[in-house]
Amino acid sequence: MTFLLLNEYGWGIKTRKNSLYIEEGTSKDDKTVYTIPASKIAFNRVIINGKSGYITYDAVKWLISKKISIIFLDEYGNLFTQMHAENKNLSSQILQFNASQVTKLKFAKDIILSKTLKQFQVIEWIERTLKKDFSQEKGKMEKYSKKIEEKTILHQIKSIEGFLAKIYWSVVKSVIPNEFGFNGRVKRQRGFTRPDNAKDRFNCLLNYSYSVLLSEITRNLYIVGFSPYLGFIHETKQGIPSFAYDVIEPYRFLVEKTLIKNIKLFKEKYFITDYEGVIRLRSKGIEILIPLLYDTFYSKVFYKNRQITWHTVFYTKLLELKKYLESDGNNFSFSKP
Repeated sequence: MTFLLLNEYGWGIKTRKNSLYIEEGTSKDDKTVYTIPASKIAFNRVIINGKSGYITYDAVKWLISKKISIIFLDEYGNLFTQMHAENKNLSSQILQFNASQVTKLKFAKDIILSKTLKQFQVIEWIERTLKKDFSQEKGKMEKYSKKIEEKTILHQIKSIEGFLAKIYWSVVKSVIPNEFGFNGRVKRQRGFTRPDNAKDRFNCLLNYSYSVLLSEITRNLYIVGFSPYLGFIHETKQGIPSFAYDVIEPYRFLVEKTLIKNIKLFKEKYFITDYEGVIRLRSKGIEILIPLLYDTFYSKVFYKNRQITWHTVFYTKLLELKKYLESDGNNFSFSKP
């Protein structure tokens, strides 16, 4: 098990004699209490889904000292906050801060081309799996992706990205069951996906899933020493993990493919609509979703003559990015694996 999910009302975390003491439930009749000694810890992240509860300061120190991340999701699937063991070596952040505009433009082109390549591969997988033909859509994506290389201004590149995304989501829409009400990805404001405005069930699943993926990317950014907040593509803003939003782009397909593949598992009863018409995922739905995502993140892929997990890819590619920024070379890309 790579994670501990606390998904009920009345959760609590504290420490006792070098053990983690966990409770779940709101009354004596339904309260579950268990203790995990340090020697038996089999997870490296604790995921807490927006319910009432507590975590003591000693428990936070205990978890972080053992390099166990703490991830908080709110009731809409938004990544509310997270805590990780930080790399106090500033060398990566200095490289990030000093990156030239030319380097940032190269990075932006590579990120968006890599993202488009993965979307193209998802469409091909849909064609093989569901015996459908999307040749026309693939042709348009190939045509417009070729225009990215010739662009020299970031907003021009992002405009093409937006057009490519419309084509991709039109394909995804065509294979999502009608009862999910999916008409395309939710609108973005100022370059960021709003996590709290899902008006249909599929966008709701995407929001929760992207938040979990974002926490994984952020965790690895901290391990390598990058700042999640100094963006190259997404505008740097107070409190917004812009660089994490940059780096997540070539990996979003992992979430999308996982959801398409397992869409029939998410029954209508696993969702709830609030008074503003925003759809949220119930606890049971989250209990299904989180393991599916981590099964994907820990699935293996062939890269540089060996099989590694996607989780290892997240870390490995950031190390390669650091070397690229150190040398300002031209041999780095997120396109592989």
